[in-house]
Amino acid sequence: MTLRRIILIDDSEAVHRLVRARLAGEPVEIRAARDGQTGMALIREWPPDLILLDAELPSGNAADFCRALRSDPATLHIPVLLLVGAAALGQKPVGLEAGVFDFVAKPLDSTELRARVRAGLRMKFLMELLQKKARIDSLTGLWNREFLQQRLQEEQSLAQRTGRPLACILIDLKGLDAINQRCGYAWGDQALRAVADCIQRHTRSEDILCRVGGDEFALLLPNTSQSGANALAKRLLESVSHLTLNGPEGVIRLGATVGVGAVDSATGSSPVEAAIQALLRSKADPRRNAVAQCA
Repeated sequence: MTLRRIILIDDSEAVHRLVRARLAGEPVEIRAARDGQTGMALIREWPPDLILLDAELPSGNAADFCRALRSDPATLHIPVLLLVGAAALGQKPVGLEAGVFDFVAKPLDSTELRARVRAGLRMKFLMELLQKKARIDSLTGLWNREFLQQRLQEEQSLAQRTGRPLACILIDLKGLDAINQRCGYAWGDQALRAVADCIQRHTRSEDILCRVGGDEFALLLPNTSQSGANALAKRLLESVSHLTLNGPEGVIRLGATVGVGAVDSATGSSPVEAAIQALLRSKADPRRNAVAQCA
């Protein structure tokens, strides 16, 4: 079982020991900080699933701390449980406005703490699920354009820091409109799913396959050179050209046009932009156009 991460920010070592005792047996890993600055650094270094935050920070303001979390996309969706003592009860409205998920009263009751922590972790899980679904193409089950843009930034930054190659293959399915018009949209959808499955059979676990348009797929290839991507693109084009579906009017034959690009180590240019230019050149060359058709 994967342990969920909790960061506790409170200046009292006694509270640290008490929280660990109260949550003993829960599937969580707890790390603690004594002040807001140290806590924020820990959050950056070890992104948690839940934050337990003392309402009376020894330095800084708990509401300001929460606002800082909500202003950063990396920490925006981390639930915060505010630990509130009798002297800080008036901070509840301020905490809610600052984005606090819930409150836990001090002294900490074991049953209440466990219940509120579980609720916070459920909320985080549901947010992660919604975020994931928002980045998945519903037809093919592949990642979508939004996810590609996110991962491209991450992979390109990594490639520039490490000097490792990064390549991209764009695959444009040809003749999808003709299949939709002659055979029906259900068959066009089947054609897209068949192409997605075909490409997936050629990918590694670290490769990032996305559907980025109606009939276009993108394959981001970490640690792959231009020559390696070229060789894979040829195999993909051949495999897609051998795909067939038994449609209502006969055999549906599939095909595609591909473009390959890689990171330019001198300029750090985007491999996707390079692949787009290569795809345009391929489309301009009739010999490279393998057209899908509904025969």
